[in-house]
Amino acid sequence: MFACIGGFATYDLRTRRVPDRALLLFSPIALAAPFLDALVSSLAADTFTVQGRLGACMGMSLAVAPPEAAGTPLSQFLLMLPPALLRSLAGTATGFLILFAAAMASPGGCGVGGGDIKLAAVMGFAYGPSHMTAILLAASGLAAIAALIMNHRNRHTNTQKMLSLPFVPFLAAGSFLVTIAAILTG
Repeated sequence: MFACIGGFATYDLRTRRVPDRALLLFSPIALAAPFLDALVSSLAADTFTVQGRLGACMGMSLAVAPPEAAGTPLSQFLLMLPPALLRSLAGTATGFLILFAAAMASPGGCGVGGGDIKLAAVMGFAYGPSHMTAILLAASGLAAIAALIMNHRNRHTNTQKMLSLPFVPFLAAGSFLVTIAAILTG
C-alpha cells in the first residue's frame, strides 16, 4: 500500500495530477483488504489467536472467535467477510464524501481535485472509516501547516500568486502516520 500511495504522491508532486489508469491498477490491492482480513481471521480462529497487528495496520480489526466456536476455515471466512466488507465500504464512503464535500465547498472548484477524491475512496476501502478519517485529519493538518509556511514565505518575497499544493503527498504522510500509530498501539 505504501509503495503505491508513495508513487501517487511523487507523481502528484511532479504533475499535479493523479492518473486514472494508475488508480485502476492500484484498486485490486485495496479491494483485497477485506478478503485478506476475513481469511486471516478465519484461519486464526481455527488454529491460534492473533494479536491483530496486521489488521490494525490496515485499519481493520481481526475479530477472532475462540477455537471451540470455529467450524471450518471456509465457514469462518464467509461469516467474517460481511463485517469486513461493510467496514471497507464505509471507509470508501468516508474518503470519497469528505473530499467531495471539500471540493464542492471550495470557491470556483479550485480545491481538492477529482484524482484526490478517487484515491481517498480507494484508500478508504483498505483502511476503513475510522482510520480513513484519521488519515484525512492528519493530511489536512499537515497541508494547513505547509500552506501557512508557504504563505508566510510568499509574503516576505511580495509574491501575489495563488497558493496551490498537491494533496496526495499529504494523504501519503497521513496514511503513514496512522499506520505507524496503529502498529504501535495495536
